[in-house]
Amino acid sequence: MSNEVKLISENFAAISPRVDELTLTFYTGLFSAYPESKGLFNNVDLIQQRRKLAAMLTLIVTNLSRMDVLVPVLRELGASHVQYGATPESYEWIKEALIASLCKVSGNDWTAEVEQAWSHAIDVVCREMLHGADRKRQSTPQLEQEEIGMLMEIASNPMLSFKADSLFTSYIEKKSNDQEIHLAKEVQQSLIPEAFPLVGDYTMDAVYLPAMNVSGDLYDWIMPDSEHLYLIFGDVSGKGLSGALIGSRLSGVSRSVLTRGSTTSDAVTAINKHMCERMPIGRFITLVVLGLDLKTHQFSLTNAGHPTPMWRSRDGKLRFLSESSAGGIPVGIETDAAYGQYDGQFLPGDSLTLFSDGITEATGSEGEIYGLDRLFELTSQISETGDITDHIITDVRRFTKGHPTTDDISVLTLARQADD
Repeated sequence: MSNEVKLISENFAAISPRVDELTLTFYTGLFSAYPESKGLFNNVDLIQQRRKLAAMLTLIVTNLSRMDVLVPVLRELGASHVQYGATPESYEWIKEALIASLCKVSGNDWTAEVEQAWSHAIDVVCREMLHGADRKRQSTPQLEQEEIGMLMEIASNPMLSFKADSLFTSYIEKKSNDQEIHLAKEVQQSLIPEAFPLVGDYTMDAVYLPAMNVSGDLYDWIMPDSEHLYLIFGDVSGKGLSGALIGSRLSGVSRSVLTRGSTTSDAVTAINKHMCERMPIGRFITLVVLGLDLKTHQFSLTNAGHPTPMWRSRDGKLRFLSESSAGGIPVGIETDAAYGQYDGQFLPGDSLTLFSDGITEATGSEGEIYGLDRLFELTSQISETGDITDHIITDVRRFTKGHPTTDDISVLTLARQADD
């Protein structure tokens, strides 16, 4: 399926600026061809539904080559659609309308090979969602023991009986909430690479610790060719499934933009324009993008409102790379925002550490904040560059005494090995 994934990714990257037209065409075509399909979207804000469709398409395209991640997410989505009356027939309607809208928006780029690739992929998606829906239907009539116990307790107490309906409804809503959190965690984990590539005399080390509630940290690497490496490191504001889907869309957009070999300032400017098109009100993304030429060791870095990276030179001196703060405002706020970049060079023994605000805002047992000063002091005392990430995580855990955090914690260090 690798060639089909490539065809789909290239097609989706080409039409992504017109995704609003795609979603409008899809719903208009679906309701026109199958009026009964409107029942699938009762009491649903179609503007919000179009945003969700765009985010889901990005999630699917981004993870088509990682079915181990995608399948559980699709099955959870299928299970959640049972309440809207989704059936095998309705999925056929959706497939037909989606293929038609993709064809219309793609124009001359739509070929028989592209249509076959999309058709196969949508078949896989629908199959897995139907599998999740079937499992949900089979389990629905059987109440779990805790549900039975709750009902028996209410039924045995006349004073509580008049509240039974509202109490049980609240309980089911909580269970639905728990399912959404589980799904959001699945999506979030798909944005964190399991390993980094081995590139020349560079090492990359990262740790991601998810919060008790799903937040929005993400990082990834992209190599458009053997001589160039890009790193993205970001944090989506807000929690839950919506934040996770925004992160997934950011990942897909970044891969589309950064394969073009643009400067980091141009790349973040383009990423921001794409993300602003359908960013939910009140949401934004702090983001760092680094581009490294592995042959000359020159790099550029653009910081869109993220915590300032730490630079450790080969003589052991540590500083915040404050020049990078001139990059610009967080992504997703202003469509026409402009972004600058910091240019530098990795010498043997130099390293760059990126971190999320989950580090500096970690809270101790008495309510004190970990803070930038503590982070800087700790990092300046670490003798080996390769130990930076582990030392930071260990110290934050010691500081919080193992208590669950309310925000994700992420650290990534890129280092060039020192000369012997």
